[in-house]
Parts: sequence; C-alpha cells; structure tokens
Amino acid sequence: MSRQTISTITDKVLEGKAEWQNRPLGAVHPVVFIDAIHVKIRDGAVANGPTYVALAVTAEGRRNILGL
Repeated sequence: MSRQTISTITDKVLEGKAEWQNRPLGAVHPVVFIDAIHVKIRDGAVANGPTYVALAVTAEGRRNILGL
C-alpha cells in the first residue's frame, strides 16, 4: 500500500473521529464489557501494549463502543 493511500484512508477516518467522540451516550447501559487488545506501540522502541475497549449493550440490544 502506498503512503498516499494510507494518508487518504487516515484523512477519511479522522473526519468522523470528532463526531464519534462527542456523540451523546444513552443514560443506561445494562451490560458493559471491558477488554484489551494488545498491539505493537512505537514509543522510541517497539513494544506490545494494551488498547482498552469498552463495549456496551443498550436496553434495546444494540452494541455501542463507548471508548478506546
């Protein structure tokens, strides 16, 4: 994949990022799952680090990612 393709994809994702982060959440989430995905992180050196995921299920049964 070229650098331009990656930049184009990143730009498209960033357009919706602020909207997703500022969306209103429901007041009640009867079920909340918290898990971690281990990914390689570059901070001077490459190391495995966790990215925590909070997933909720609404009273209507819809899944909603609360945050990463």
